[in-house]
Amino acid sequence: MRDLFDYSVSIGTIHNRVIEATQKARNINQTLDLSPIKVALLDELFQGNQPVLTGVDVNSTYCFLLEAVSHRDENTWGWYLLEAEAQGLNPDYTIADAGVEAAMKSTPRASSLIENLNSRSLKLLFSQKAPQF
Repeated sequence: MRDLFDYSVSIGTIHNRVIEATQKARNINQTLDLSPIKVALLDELFQGNQPVLTGVDVNSTYCFLLEAVSHRDENTWGWYLLEAEAQGLNPDYTIADAGVEAAMKSTPRASSLIENLNSRSLKLLFSQKAPQF
């Protein structure tokens, strides 16, 4: 910091301020109403080898879930999605992989339309020649 901004501050002070800001943000986020979310994107990101469960509102791009976890199984997803449901999350659709489907059984997945196409349908779809102009 001293070299960049000509301001001396210890790494410990920076760490403490980040932790304090994170806790304030977490408290604010836990009070937000998630009921306006109609389409939710759900998937995992990775920080190194650690999975981070992620939920994003398609319309606003608001990130309503960003949680570093040790597992990304159905139970872990279920735990954090139940917390989001307690805040009003009840999307009309989710865009997610099959791994998240088990945790949100009652919500239709838009991506399941693609996954349910059989190989013959895909071959037919992609065998169509592009129109000549």
